Amino acid sequence: MALLLSHFAAIAEATHFRLSFGVVRSAQCPKFHVDHNRLRLITTYSGPGTEWVPNEAVRRECMDQREDWPSNANELIVPNAAAVQRTQAGDVLLMKGSRGNGTLGAVHRSPSSAGRFGRVVLVASTVADS
Repeated sequence: MALLLSHFAAIAEATHFRLSFGVVRSAQCPKFHVDHNRLRLITTYSGPGTEWVPNEAVRRECMDQREDWPSNANELIVPNAAAVQRTQAGDVLLMKGSRGNGTLGAVHRSPSSAGRFGRVVLVASTVADS
């Protein structure tokens, strides 16, 4: 983990970053969204991985619409459910956020189920002043 975080800091050119590691038992972010940072790293060590969508499969104009249920919003944002990709345990997902160098941020969400035992997840994110 230390080596992975060292690489993240170098790629992000960050002197410090926000870090979380532990068991997650529910979908923390069930709606497809873009993070409000420059860069985020997510690695799932156990359980279902983070879901992400290629840019061409996203209807970004629907992302700000308020829906009563995340599933309703997700169907509008990603009309073709077959386009949704999922990382596997051990994969390293490095995503640009909305503050990332003039490009569109990566659209992603937590898996709909954390599995029977939850997920063990490492998340590192840049912070505003790094």
